[in-house]
Amino acid sequence: MSFVNLKKGSKIIKRSKDDYEANKKVWELIKSSVPLDTRFGDATISEKHCNFFINKNKATGRDMKKLINFVKEKVFASTGVRLSLEIILV
Repeated sequence: MSFVNLKKGSKIIKRSKDDYEANKKVWELIKSSVPLDTRFGDATISEKHCNFFINKNKATGRDMKKLINFVKEKVFASTGVRLSLEIILV
């Protein structure tokens, strides 16, 4: 998958297996931990579904990775819940 050619949203993050006992859904964790207007280049968080990340136009793979890592770090720092990827980065 090339992030550069991805023009629509894609669900990227899920809860890690060992954190399933937490009672909040992933989107709730993200919404409460990360400013939803966060962006790296053209990589943004979806306004409709905050566990979807959007390539607004010309986001690079690096932009998407920065956004993913930023969200994972902020959620962990805020809630102690570790998020993992639903996709495989190549």
